Amino acid sequence: MKSQWREALDKLTELEKDALREVGYIGAGHAATALSKLIDQRIDASVPIAASVSLTQLPETVGGREELVVGVYLPLTGDLEGSVLLVFPKRSALALADLLMKRKVGTATTLDEIDTSALKEVGNILSGRCLTALSKFLGMRLIEHVPDLACDMVGAVVDSIIIKFGQRAEQALVIVVELTTKEKVKIMAYFFLLFGLEEAETILKAIRAKAGE
Repeated sequence: MKSQWREALDKLTELEKDALREVGYIGAGHAATALSKLIDQRIDASVPIAASVSLTQLPETVGGREELVVGVYLPLTGDLEGSVLLVFPKRSALALADLLMKRKVGTATTLDEIDTSALKEVGNILSGRCLTALSKFLGMRLIEHVPDLACDMVGAVVDSIIIKFGQRAEQALVIVVELTTKEKVKIMAYFFLLFGLEEAETILKAIRAKAGE
């Protein structure tokens, strides 16, 4: 049975991907609205990718294990147990820090303590907006907890999360959100929901129901 669900998750149909992408659009829209208020300028959002990947494939989704990223990690409880990982590639994280601190984009080359704190807070807000959309989509109560932030290569970030989350983490729903400011500054955000195969069954059934299968 486990192998059956793993195979099903690895091979989402186009209708299932469309249903998942719709959740991404709703969450991205809420996230863009929240970020617009924080930086005081309009943000447009798009969802170029919505899929399911195994945890071992996650680093390649972002650009490879050695890709430098800022990751905001939140444990998740409620009707589903899992965790959320919001990943910003380093270039996007620096640009976002500049926008939040009202600096000219391109100013920051490293992240200081204030930048890190701001990114953690924004990661919490954006994750919360996406989780609200997912919660409504699944018809379930999802509760996020205190966020943790790491600046490292994505492989190291994922490895540390596997240790924290334990052996139950086998699959990840991934929704890639592209946020664009009026000045054409692009912020790439990778939203991962990590879960075990029991949760995978529940989520896949909900996706199929929304896809009308």
